[in-house]
Amino acid sequence: MRFSPALSLVALLARAAFAGGDAAPSIVPRPTSLQVREGAFVLRPDSVIVTERAAAAEAHRLARALAPALGRKPKVVVSRQVASVRQRRRLCGKKAGGGCRTWIRFDRVSPRRATPESYTLEVSPGVAVVRAADGPGWFYGAQSLRQLLPAAIFANGRTAVELAAPCVSVFDTPRFRWRGAMLDVGRHFMPKATVLKLLDLLALHKLNRFHWHLTDDQGWRLEVRRYPKLTSVGSMRAESPVRPLPHGAFLNFLVNTPPMERDGIPHGGFYTQDEIREVIAYAAARHIEIVPEIDMPGHISSAIAAYPELGNTGVPIPVSTVVGIHEDILNVDDATFTFIEGVLEELLGLFPGEFVHVGADEVPFVQWEASPAAQARMAEEGFTHESQLATYFTNRVGALLTGRGRRVIAWNDALRDGLAPGTAIMSWTSAEPGTLAAQAGREVVMAPFLRTYFDHANALPLPPDEQAILEASPGASLAPAFVTTIEEAYGFEPVPSALTPDEAAHILGGQAQLWTEWMHDGRDVERAAFPRLAAFSETVWTAKELRDYADFAARLPAHLQRLDAMDVCYFGRTAPQCP
Repeated sequence: MRFSPALSLVALLARAAFAGGDAAPSIVPRPTSLQVREGAFVLRPDSVIVTERAAAAEAHRLARALAPALGRKPKVVVSRQVASVRQRRRLCGKKAGGGCRTWIRFDRVSPRRATPESYTLEVSPGVAVVRAADGPGWFYGAQSLRQLLPAAIFANGRTAVELAAPCVSVFDTPRFRWRGAMLDVGRHFMPKATVLKLLDLLALHKLNRFHWHLTDDQGWRLEVRRYPKLTSVGSMRAESPVRPLPHGAFLNFLVNTPPMERDGIPHGGFYTQDEIREVIAYAAARHIEIVPEIDMPGHISSAIAAYPELGNTGVPIPVSTVVGIHEDILNVDDATFTFIEGVLEELLGLFPGEFVHVGADEVPFVQWEASPAAQARMAEEGFTHESQLATYFTNRVGALLTGRGRRVIAWNDALRDGLAPGTAIMSWTSAEPGTLAAQAGREVVMAPFLRTYFDHANALPLPPDEQAILEASPGASLAPAFVTTIEEAYGFEPVPSALTPDEAAHILGGQAQLWTEWMHDGRDVERAAFPRLAAFSETVWTAKELRDYADFAARLPAHLQRLDAMDVCYFGRTAPQCP
């Protein structure tokens, strides 16, 4: 693809920052401590992985990851008798040479001596040792070891490059327990392969929450067997808005304004329950918890298109072909809550995670204001405003989830008087709602749109033809507000300065968002996500006092080489397969 100089700025600046000396070890996100020692560890086809039984799954997973570049899967030996294994397999000591085999070792430490998800990594010429107390720790230690090796280790094929890693001593532990990324598949359906590749990339960056936005006005993507029309009707729309700016992402809102020009091309798709199970298992193997979202009572008109009785007007509607806030929202009849309960029962049978996201954002009240049934419910409950009815709705749905042992999280629009105390908040409009929620003792995930919405453009100007279209639009002056540079993404701070240490303890972490109103496929998602998601990963993993953008920029070129090897069409990459 062709870019203006500004579009290549990320890669150019990073390479400039990296030039002029030998490469220091580049691990992203930056670990808590890293000391470089003399020598190098060389991984070879005859290298061996030795592991205690508790870490065997992670040892085998690393062996599978190393196999393509080595041309064979390294032998994995499960044993606590390290001395006998070393002698029998002719494994090296800390020093290599004399015909011995280099090896990787997984050791278990007591949970009393390690925090969850933490690890140490000791690399010497003869052996690389990963020590942890749990699966995530071993897994993240293995990710860091892979990043110490040449980028060719990430390619899907054998390499002639010597697979040497510098000798280092690493200690690492995450700052937050919620290190998330959200993918919207409601606006544009993303095939299973795209989701799986994204999960691999999240795991590489030590992110551990995948928020899966499965439904919206423009499409329902989850098979619900007791309500088959949700997918036979609700997953398909007749057309989509035209995208004048393929590289402009959110900036298309400024160009294709209501009533919106449309392309006349049908769009749809959904995941079967078997596919959902496959994705969940794939994520779990990478220590990623999936947080499913069924947004309601708004952003759900695709369900009303399938079952008109769920709406307030009784008038059939099509699956929406435009983007934005829609007036069609769910009614508050008991039958609708029975429908919701049925959907959630099937969802909970698939997703084993702690949290379920119930949306609750951008709910216009115009239909409730005109609905006799909604007004009757308000009178019955003693409500004087429809916002109270919205809180009632969220609490009633939340009770269905908490009664089944799950926890509820909602966008900060739900943060009103009367919201159930156990409902966590995802703060998107700014950091302020999250600050207020944390001060009130509520758990919070920070996701402010100015820093974490990666559907915003990476940079301006756009490619020349697109920039000309943007500048000719009435909303051109607003464009800079919807640009999030990699440096701005790196500058995201999940803990507001107004919080005391006790209040800050309610911040679970942070999350980056990939809304797909203007992303058509996996390549669009990759360009929006990277390298900003690499920058974001340090905001939620690395201790605040260790974060430094110049240091990150110096490590970025080596990391971009890894993304090249994984065939990621990150922003600024010029490759034939990256449109």
